Amino acid sequence: MKQFLSPLCLGLLALAFAFPSIGHGAAPKAPPTPTPKFTTVIKSISADSLTVTSGQKNSITYKVDKYAKFTLNGQNVKVDELKSGMRVNVTQGGTDGKTATEISATAAPKATPAPAAAAAPAKTPAKTPAKKTP
Repeated sequence: MKQFLSPLCLGLLALAFAFPSIGHGAAPKAPPTPTPKFTTVIKSISADSLTVTSGQKNSITYKVDKYAKFTLNGQNVKVDELKSGMRVNVTQGGTDGKTATEISATAAPKATPAPAAAAAPAKTPAKTPAKKTP
């Protein structure tokens, strides 16, 4: 009996390693769907109101709290230093969820100018060798 069980166990182990997915029943996982990245930018801003747009062109208007904190590139600023087109993160407060208590902006990225074509070097007239007189 011992001689019969040893080859049987070895055969079952070989089958288990040859077909590891048998009995698991799990389908292969699909790759994760990338989440879209939206940039929120200031559409308009005043001392009491802020309107922002996201990458989907949705607009949201917030009431600006009278004690709101404003930062630009990490530095404390006044509200009038924030301009339309700047990227912004808004911290919401209040019971309505539409009151901005902190507005943190970064300057809009500057468009990099296209490199100017290199100017062709000026052509200098070819010098003709001087004639020697005998």
